[in-house]
Amino acid sequence: MQPGPEDPYNQQQPPSGNEPPPGSYEQPGSYQQPGYQQPGSYQQPGSYQQPGSYPPPGSYPPPGSYQQPGTYPSGSYPPPGAAPGNDKVTLWGVLGIIFAFCCWPVGVVFGILSLLEARKHGKPPTLAYVTFGIIALALVVNIILAATGALSDWVSRTT
Repeated sequence: MQPGPEDPYNQQQPPSGNEPPPGSYEQPGSYQQPGYQQPGSYQQPGSYQQPGSYPPPGSYPPPGSYQQPGTYPSGSYPPPGAAPGNDKVTLWGVLGIIFAFCCWPVGVVFGILSLLEARKHGKPPTLAYVTFGIIALALVVNIILAATGALSDWVSRTT
């Protein structure tokens, strides 16, 4: 039957006569529902239970002993979280990167502080490594420029 204006949600009308609705009747033994076991078949202990089935008697916890996950016993408090504005690992790491460009000895100090704080709090010391990499790259570039004489030419032109 085609849906018409009286059927706006495209629902099928029930069949007329003795025909069973689709999916409600199958030949005996030709189809099993998922999870259905034939009587007498073996089921491993602890395996999946059908929805709507209940655990065996006596397996419930005693009244008042069960707590919802994430709740704490009365009189205790949850563990404190990290303070939102107290992340010195990031602070020292960012300052180390900034000072690596303009004043590398100060950048080394902030990089070391970032590395020590990261180890103390179990965080990754990525910003400290970035600081040390920038400083090492700048030192290598300065050594190459000084060895080739390009640094002295650049300094004499700017003064």
